[in-house]
Amino acid sequence: MANSVLIVDDHAFTVAGMQRALEDTGDFTVIGTTGSGVQAIRMARQLKPQIVLLDFGLPDATGIEVAIELARWVPEARVIVVTGRAGHDVARLLRAVGVRGVLSKAAPIEEICAGMQAVMAGQEVIGPQFRLDEAQTGAAQLSPREIEVLMAISRGLTNVQAAEKLGISPKTVDTHRTSLMRKLGANSVATLLVRAAKLGLIDF
Repeated sequence: MANSVLIVDDHAFTVAGMQRALEDTGDFTVIGTTGSGVQAIRMARQLKPQIVLLDFGLPDATGIEVAIELARWVPEARVIVVTGRAGHDVARLLRAVGVRGVLSKAAPIEEICAGMQAVMAGQEVIGPQFRLDEAQTGAAQLSPREIEVLMAISRGLTNVQAAEKLGISPKTVDTHRTSLMRKLGANSVATLLVRAAKLGLIDF
C-alpha cells in the first residue's frame, strides 16, 4: 500500500514535479499540497498523512515553526524537510523538534524518494550537505521552547504577546530570551536576531 504524503512548498513547479515523481514510484500517494505553513498544519490534522514533505522557507512560517506545530498536533506524521539553504545548525534544530529527515532540494529525485522510504522504514535521514559533526554550537543546544520564543521575538512580539501565543507566562518568556542570548552570545535583541539570521534560523 502506498504511503500518503502532504507536500508543503510555495513553488508550484516544484510541487508538480515532486508529486509526479513520487507517484511514479508507486510507493507514495500525494493526498494534499499547500504553499502555506499555517494551512499545512490544518491539512495535516484533517488528512493524517504518513509523511509531510516540508520546504524550509515558506511565506508565513519557517520549517522549524511548522515542524514544532506538526509534532504537537500530528505526532504520528513523519516530517521530512527539503531545503536549499539550511546548514548543520539548522539540521540539528530540526532533529530536536522531531523532524525525521533533512534533504537538499538540489538532490536527485531518486535520492529524495530513497530518503522518504528510509524514514518510513524507521530510519533518520540527513543528507550529506548537512553533515553533523560532534561540535555543539550554541544554536545546536536550543530547546524546542527556546526556538518558539526565538520565532516570536523575530516577529516583533512583546513578552506578553509571546506568552499569550505560546501558553506560558511572560516571566518564562523572559527566562527563555535570556537563555537564547547566552547560548548565541548576544548582548541585545538586535544582535540575537542578526546571529540567528546568520545561522539560517530566521529570515529578516
